[in-house]
Amino acid sequence: MIHIIGSSGHAHVLRASLRARGHQNIIFVHSDDVRGLSKDARLVMGIGLNPARQEVADALVLDGWTNWMTAVDPTAVVREVLMVGAGAQVLTGAILHPGSSVGEFTLVNTRAVVEHDAIVGRHAFVGPGAVLCGGSAVHGRAFVGTNATVIPGVTVGEGAVVGAGAVVTKDVPPGATVVGVPARRVK
Repeated sequence: MIHIIGSSGHAHVLRASLRARGHQNIIFVHSDDVRGLSKDARLVMGIGLNPARQEVADALVLDGWTNWMTAVDPTAVVREVLMVGAGAQVLTGAILHPGSSVGEFTLVNTRAVVEHDAIVGRHAFVGPGAVLCGGSAVHGRAFVGTNATVIPGVTVGEGAVVGAGAVVTKDVPPGATVVGVPARRVK
């Protein structure tokens, strides 16, 4: 049995991906109800929003939960990657190229592309259709919006936000928010 933590829209998308992989025994659970399960329960994070996903995952890890499932949609392409961390999700049509790495509890959304040698940190979010070009880095807790592009070799700092459709041509400092083409800092 697989327990999806959460029951919002993202959790339903995740359930569809798991069913497409042949998993049929799937239930939704509230984060408060997880503690009543056996520590052997297979868990997957169905919370799409970064801060909430991080808070719940970190609390459960501190409580000793270790049986996190990595969910990869069968339509995703994952080739010779360095790592896809525990609890990470790679959704419909996403592509992870050779040498790339995706951290724990990270969400690589529908049709996102993580090119060769790109690194995505823990608890990051890569939005639908976003492209992380070769050698780029998206640090932990960062958010890369829908259809954004991070060009080769550029770094998005810890907790930074890249707006939808932005083209990031320069490093983004930790905690900063950038938008536009080319991306400019607004916070």
